[in-house]
Amino acid sequence: MELKANDTVTVFARKWFEKTNGNTYHSVQVWVNGKLAGQTDFGYGYGNAWEQTAKEHLEKHYTLPNQEPGIYYNLYRLRDAGVNYVYNVTEVNSRKALKF
Repeated sequence: MELKANDTVTVFARKWFEKTNGNTYHSVQVWVNGKLAGQTDFGYGYGNAWEQTAKEHLEKHYTLPNQEPGIYYNLYRLRDAGVNYVYNVTEVNSRKALKF
């Protein structure tokens, strides 16, 4: 199935920095038109690694518009195709708080 103009992709992400070892972890929920498309409760990666995880969930079920072989696909490109892309990233204080 292909994401099309006027579809809505909503990503909720939580990030946690583990001070002891200096690692960053995240959890992600991806919704498409109000339906859960995928969820990761515990993933590793700093910065915007949550976005890569969200993209992987989308690719399991949808063809992403404007995708070019060999070029990194940023989810902001969904907006170029008329898809409503909304995200919310929250920093949390514990591993337990990552869970949705």
